[in-house]
Amino acid sequence: MTHQHTRITHRFNSIKLPAASCQLVVCKSLDMSFGGMDISMPDIDGDLKSVETELGAKFNAAGVPTTFGTARQALEATSSGAVLLDRSHWPRVLIAGRDRIPLLQKYSSQDFSELKSGQGCDTILLDEDGRAVDFVTVFLAESHIMMLVSPGNSSVVQEWAKKRAREGEMKVMVSDVSSKCGMLTLIGPESEKVLMELMGTLPPALGDGITSYGCHTLLKFRGTPLLVAVGCGVPCLGYTLIVDETVAGDLFSILASKNCVLMGDEEWETLRVQVGRPALGHELLQGLHAPSPLEAGLYHAASVSKVIGFEGMKKLAEEEAQGLKRQLWGLTSKAPVMVGSTLRHQEKDAGQITSSTVTPNNIHLALAYINLEEVPEPEPGMVLEVGNVPATLSTLPFATRQFLGDVLRSEAQQLSALDSSLGRTQPVTGPGAEVMAQLAALERQRMLEEAALQEENRLRHIQDAQERLERWRAKQLGEVL
Repeated sequence: MTHQHTRITHRFNSIKLPAASCQLVVCKSLDMSFGGMDISMPDIDGDLKSVETELGAKFNAAGVPTTFGTARQALEATSSGAVLLDRSHWPRVLIAGRDRIPLLQKYSSQDFSELKSGQGCDTILLDEDGRAVDFVTVFLAESHIMMLVSPGNSSVVQEWAKKRAREGEMKVMVSDVSSKCGMLTLIGPESEKVLMELMGTLPPALGDGITSYGCHTLLKFRGTPLLVAVGCGVPCLGYTLIVDETVAGDLFSILASKNCVLMGDEEWETLRVQVGRPALGHELLQGLHAPSPLEAGLYHAASVSKVIGFEGMKKLAEEEAQGLKRQLWGLTSKAPVMVGSTLRHQEKDAGQITSSTVTPNNIHLALAYINLEEVPEPEPGMVLEVGNVPATLSTLPFATRQFLGDVLRSEAQQLSALDSSLGRTQPVTGPGAEVMAQLAALERQRMLEEAALQEENRLRHIQDAQERLERWRAKQLGEVL
């Protein structure tokens, strides 16, 4: 980490930096002009790439910064520091018009009925088979919706929105504003500190940064709009900043100077596989026999409690009710495994590799769909084979296996069961009622004490299990990094 900071400081000496601090002003509303950003203005060739070049970035043919030569430090900083990542190549698609929310409510997986301007969520844009056209993050404003789309998928998403609007006789306007703005992401436990150094204070609209995922606010940076949103695309504390292209380089410079470790797209791919975020063309495919988004662990981005009026959502709900056939898991191995390779368990085909990468410590990571018919109860530590290579199953922090409503109902049922165990009875009347009431009170007290003791033991067991899990995770992280 120290080496990384020294290197960045040295490189900064050779370029002219903007002031280390700036004044940010909260905009009064999130309007269609994006707080003043003229989305009809011509493309502007900003200086973000030149700043990244000065900081040691290497670029691919599409101009995306792939690495800054600090892979190990960047991956470590996601859990101990702050990482700065340029995600400007992720398209930003705007949907405006009176039916923008009904469009997503009907044709995507999430329930938008309770969301308001300034909030956001993840959702899956569905086809007729209940498969993912894309997995996107959505920010709601007063007069439009902004979607963060998978790289290279903007035209597909725009066509999807227009087709569904025609099908549902809905009035919307769809446009890609990616060329007008840059998108930077902060990842890691220190990202809030970095943001507060930039702003002076964290805007209340962003909440606590943990339970307020998707919440966002519009500020001004150097006289131009700056959207700041909670969330970074992976299950870590982080923020996404969407800024006018004319000052994106300035913002990147300021953030990089605040002890942020720079991350490129290659390290992002390693992080994506490590946490289990599914990607288009890998874990998210189309076709009736392709894995469903729920099999990819995207329960948090779906709701079957809303009114379902689209065939794709009906099929998704039916498949879940009938039981899923596959489940996405992580794999670690000491030798490379190829995408498309078959997993074997007890001499039977047990799944298929969908993504693979290697860490700076030469630990090979992969994502794979596990066939639940052959492996009904996959668990961390289970060893499967990919050819002659042993591969160990690992849990995925990004994956969710239950709908949010089911989780809440389960908690409510547990509370109800606890109430019943405490002996809630109807009032006693008639002769001896006082004595019986006293006996009932003593019995309730006994049961309360017994329940408290059981709860204490349960919490102790949970704490022991958590400590064992943390030791296991620390060991795994040490091997991975």
